Amino acid sequence: MIPAGGSGKLVAKVHTHAQQNGRISKTIRVVTNDPGLKQIVLRLNATVIAPIEVRPSPRLWLNTWENRPAETKVLLHRQDGKPLKILQTHIEPAGLVKVTWSGVTKAEDQRGLKAGPGDVWMMVSFPAAPHAMSRSGKVELMTNDPRQPKLVLPLFVHVRSTLEIVPPRLQFIVGIRGPKEYWRVVEVRAHGSTRFHIRSVETDHPELLKIVIMPPGLGTVERVRVGLDRAAGLKAAKRGLHATLTVKTDDPKHPSMTIPVFVTTRRAVPLPPKIHLLGPQGAPIKRVLRPKRAPVKKVPGDPKLPPPGSSPLS
Repeated sequence: MIPAGGSGKLVAKVHTHAQQNGRISKTIRVVTNDPGLKQIVLRLNATVIAPIEVRPSPRLWLNTWENRPAETKVLLHRQDGKPLKILQTHIEPAGLVKVTWSGVTKAEDQRGLKAGPGDVWMMVSFPAAPHAMSRSGKVELMTNDPRQPKLVLPLFVHVRSTLEIVPPRLQFIVGIRGPKEYWRVVEVRAHGSTRFHIRSVETDHPELLKIVIMPPGLGTVERVRVGLDRAAGLKAAKRGLHATLTVKTDDPKHPSMTIPVFVTTRRAVPLPPKIHLLGPQGAPIKRVLRPKRAPVKKVPGDPKLPPPGSSPLS
């Protein structure tokens, strides 16, 4: 509580992490009971200076294909201007990547990164993997900087398959009202110099799915159409039945690939709530619906109608 004419003190703390470097901006909103100033917006701008700067990014990303090695290179720089030395390295999990480094003796520019004497180039390499995989870990560096004797860099390795199925899974959402059949298209894509053709496509529920292999192309992209009958889809969703597609190709590295197929029903849309009209005394207002009168159809020669050309008042 701040008395009238008095003043108060607000303390705000900003938490940063070891790899953060550069300008940051934060917003603080203060809600008061003053009717003339119910909310006060405070903006905090600051510059975070990491003891050791890692460029272009403190996160190590290695993306590659099957049977292809990967390598990334980062620049380490001490912000106090003193020479940086790496005393020891530790990799988790052990053996995932190989780390080497070399000191910079003169000013140079590599890949848009300007390095000066005292900086360190660090190379992280990943050997060729025979299968697709995704791993994460970290690289720990022991340095001669007393402000940051231990530098931890997150590590991410992603090896993609030379043959990929897009989408990796199929989902049919079946409604009570809708088309009689639902169709989806599955693509098998080749990357690099790989060329292939689809031999056959099978399913463990042939009574549920219809499969049509589209005409082959140049061997880089092959397409398959998958159909689902609405009535069969509703029964499968009610039973919680799922299917699997098996795509067989002539690629020796990927002779068979599977795709899961899920069938679900569209949720019913809830009806809007009823609106009750109330009168001045809180009593509900009754709306009287009057029946519509049928239009009178004039028939030529009807004796009830006046003859043509005469006035109805005569």
